[in-house]
Amino acid sequence: MHVIAFPGQKGGTGKSTICLNLAVELAQQDYRVVILDADPQGSLSSWYQAAQAHEEEHPDYKYPTVIGALDNLKKTLESLAPAFDVAMIDLPGRDAKIQRQALMCADTALLVIAPGSFDIWTLEHTLDYVNQAKELRQERDELLGTDNPLQAAFIRNRFVAQQNLSKRVSELLGEVEEPILESAVSARVAFAEVPAEGIGVSLYHDKNAAREIKVLTQEITEKFGISNIYNTIEKSKLPAA
Repeated sequence: MHVIAFPGQKGGTGKSTICLNLAVELAQQDYRVVILDADPQGSLSSWYQAAQAHEEEHPDYKYPTVIGALDNLKKTLESLAPAFDVAMIDLPGRDAKIQRQALMCADTALLVIAPGSFDIWTLEHTLDYVNQAKELRQERDELLGTDNPLQAAFIRNRFVAQQNLSKRVSELLGEVEEPILESAVSARVAFAEVPAEGIGVSLYHDKNAAREIKVLTQEITEKFGISNIYNTIEKSKLPAA
């Protein structure tokens, strides 16, 4: 099971929105996906309730599972591993303990940043958490003789190519070690409208929003080896020789 964490020092960057729509798109591609809603606001748990309420309207739609994250994140993930291919952890801002736990368990950290001054200012603190986790995991790997590094990358959300703050975000990210994903997500009304309907933009009438998420999902699965899980799933469906 590939574990993806969405860390961040503040709310409002769109972490939950990106997490949700990536999970929904992966589910459409036959990945078994679970979201751990570690945010006290419970936005994704509320979405899941809406999804279950509207499920009969979309009989062919495939849904990720959403559960509340328990205190022991490591044990929770271990118990879920046999049943799921991908786990996504939606983290709250400013909760250092749960962010550190998640970064010690995750295979990949996706850092969502939006073109706002406050998001730019808090970027350094989020990177501190990621770098600390990388160092601790390296020490753990050396001690145990394992090889389980933390991968990380930035996702630009609500991005407007010609907007000054969007340009500033790109310039700032160019100064840090972590890669910036080529796929950016634009500021679209669709992302605000779909949660109440219990769907993701993959099933929405805004084809541009759906295309952005599909392209972003493809880049993430290929870059972080998640597509290898899919290939294994596909092979398992083949009849025995």
